[in-house]
Amino acid sequence: MGYWGSVGADTGARNIEKCDTQGGETDCQSGASKKQVGGDHYVNMGVQPWDAMKSWLTPEQFHGFLHGNAIKYLARCHSKGGIEDLRKARHYLDKLIEEVGDE
Repeated sequence: MGYWGSVGADTGARNIEKCDTQGGETDCQSGASKKQVGGDHYVNMGVQPWDAMKSWLTPEQFHGFLHGNAIKYLARCHSKGGIEDLRKARHYLDKLIEEVGDE
């Protein structure tokens, strides 16, 4: 497994391309799973927490998890995290849009 990353100056998001290069083929994550807002502590894990959640929950439950986290960051942005919380909310919404688009 390899990681390549860059920090987006205008978005504050860290773009990570996680690729599995075993067996001579390269399989890279795409979309919202390629980036993290506010560090790289999740993308450096063998399994990202939301990928684990997706495997354990029904699609409806997983969509609720993503939706709830977006609401959390929107609700606290003025009192805690400011623009970074808005970016985190957008990140969860981007993942939710990807998931709903897969249906």
